[in-house]
Amino acid sequence: MKQHSTLQHIFWLIAGSEIHTLVECKNDYNRHASIGFVLFMTTIFASIAGFSAGYFFSNGNITASIGFALLWAFLIYAIDRSMVVSLKKKEEIELLPFREKAKYYAIPFLARALVGVMIGFFMSIPLEIIVFKDNIKLQIDEENKNKILSESGFVKTIGGVEQKSGAKKEFETEKKQIDSLLNGGCPDPEFINNMTSYNNCKPSLENKYDTYKTALDNFSGIKKFIDDEKQFLNSDYEPAKRRRDNAWSDYKSAKSECDAFYLAAKTISDNWKKGLNNNKRVADSTSRALGKDILNISQKADTAATKKKNQLEGLNGFTRQYEALTHSANEPNNGSLLFLLWLIRLIFIAIEILPTLTKLMTPIGDYDRAIEAGETEFVYHLDASKKIKKSLEENRIKSEVETADEINNRKKELEIELNSKILEEIARVQSEVANSVLSEWEKQEKERAATKVTDFIKTK
Repeated sequence: MKQHSTLQHIFWLIAGSEIHTLVECKNDYNRHASIGFVLFMTTIFASIAGFSAGYFFSNGNITASIGFALLWAFLIYAIDRSMVVSLKKKEEIELLPFREKAKYYAIPFLARALVGVMIGFFMSIPLEIIVFKDNIKLQIDEENKNKILSESGFVKTIGGVEQKSGAKKEFETEKKQIDSLLNGGCPDPEFINNMTSYNNCKPSLENKYDTYKTALDNFSGIKKFIDDEKQFLNSDYEPAKRRRDNAWSDYKSAKSECDAFYLAAKTISDNWKKGLNNNKRVADSTSRALGKDILNISQKADTAATKKKNQLEGLNGFTRQYEALTHSANEPNNGSLLFLLWLIRLIFIAIEILPTLTKLMTPIGDYDRAIEAGETEFVYHLDASKKIKKSLEENRIKSEVETADEINNRKKELEIELNSKILEEIARVQSEVANSVLSEWEKQEKERAATKVTDFIKTK
């Protein structure tokens, strides 16, 4: 009679339990169903995370997002299921003291926990990006602004804008100083001396001019009287004329001296102003050239900033948003964001480790004992089968060796017999040949002996 539900059966399959063994272990129904449910929920979360990641990677392509979600979910399920199934508990280990038992399970658990931490961490990232999208947007905008300003500042630094701006200010200051000097008058000592001499001689020159003017008026009055009265020159005419001429000569001499002081001062002042104006023109020309360079560099910086801005506007993908989230969470004033971020990560990590931890912490049950007994029985059967196969193989090898020995012995006997017959035949043939040769030789010797006797008789 069926004593478990269909839902339990489904979760058993998800957990990777041996169904034919588990149905006999009623006490472990719920535990294995719970493990299967946790694996099922982990797979659901993995599919959501995979869909989110696929959505970012494919720029909103639903088909690609679903495909990646399924692939990611199956991958996470396969890893989690293998970690749970490969963790087997043995009764003799459970009977050990806690410290010995902890040593036995430490390495398997830590290895699975490490994998669980990595999987949980990666599964949490898409959800983090969705939850903190507003913080991410603000961080990306701030970082983009800083990068744009940095790009513009880099171009200006390479172009030497700061140095050129400082130099331009210096030339502008120099122009103002020159204007101030021009408005203040020439400070040259020779100019001052000549102007002092000129100013000192001006009262005397004015007095001489007044004297000349008086003499001229006196002379003009006498001359007019003479001309009006139609009289001949009188005794006042010549002295008045001399006084006029002497006064004019004194005035001209004094004026030449004063003009010499003034011209010398003016020459010095003009040369001084000319030098300052030349310096002012050089400063003004250099300042304008530097202003053009600064303007050109600023335009290049604006172009570089615009280009950088266009590049950054296209960098809003999955990795860029995760990077911005990390930077935002590490800001000094974002402690609450960092706490919530790691809380989400720890939840996913706990979900990943929970199946392994549940199986590890739960005392050994009927299912574990049945699995261990089945494995032991299988090992015994396997050892017996190996022994039987080994014995059969040894008998087969022994039989083959004996057969080979018999064949070799028979082969030797036949070879010996054959060799004996061959040797006997050879001896027979050699004997016949020898007899034939001896008979022929005997015949030839007899004929030769008869010839020798005949020859001997004839000689006698």
